[in-house]
Amino acid sequence: MRMNDLRLMFLDGLLWYLETRNWAFEKLRSCPIGSQGLDIKMYHYLYFSNLFGAVDIVRDHSKEIREKADFEEVIRRGFGNADDYQYARELRNAIVHRGLNPASAGHADDKILYMLCPPIVSDRAGKKHYSCTFLYTVQLAECCNQIVNAAIFEFLDSHDFLKSAEMTVSKEKTLEAVNNSTAMPDWAKAMAAQAFDNIDFEQMATTIAETRINHLKDLLGYK
Repeated sequence: MRMNDLRLMFLDGLLWYLETRNWAFEKLRSCPIGSQGLDIKMYHYLYFSNLFGAVDIVRDHSKEIREKADFEEVIRRGFGNADDYQYARELRNAIVHRGLNPASAGHADDKILYMLCPPIVSDRAGKKHYSCTFLYTVQLAECCNQIVNAAIFEFLDSHDFLKSAEMTVSKEKTLEAVNNSTAMPDWAKAMAAQAFDNIDFEQMATTIAETRINHLKDLLGYK
């Protein structure tokens, strides 16, 4: 199945979530002593919101294509019997929707700050309470990355998102996008159409697809 609008929108969204999540995770891992509280809160906000953004967009896409397997249940099983997954999701909700401060307590070695996981996080109604098996938020994040990355990689692989032949955008689709652009003036559209006639479009499309696939694999830890 070559790229269509549904697959392209899904992939663009997933890439954005993974890129931002990975950037924030590196900040959590290397947070130096003396960091500002606002920066630490922002790293946690971006990490957990984009982690679950990635989970949710794959889950929603799997439903759109009527995938039989419950993607989120696959992830839950990866965590075993511990509450770590639901804890992480409610931690995200508490940070994003209820202003929980993840920078309120932590430990440090000679260089790096390690923020403590709150002992308990609750759901929105305050009726369900969860704890996790990790001391530090960066440890929880590392576990989440390992399990979520494996589940996303398996989903992408099983639906041909990692095959360059299935990931190329046709010349017709590209020209259609150019023609429908409200940002490009007519002279630029004409130049683009002429340029496409003078290049090996299939080779260019394949190179772009392979670059995107390699980027996806790198973001998921599958180099």
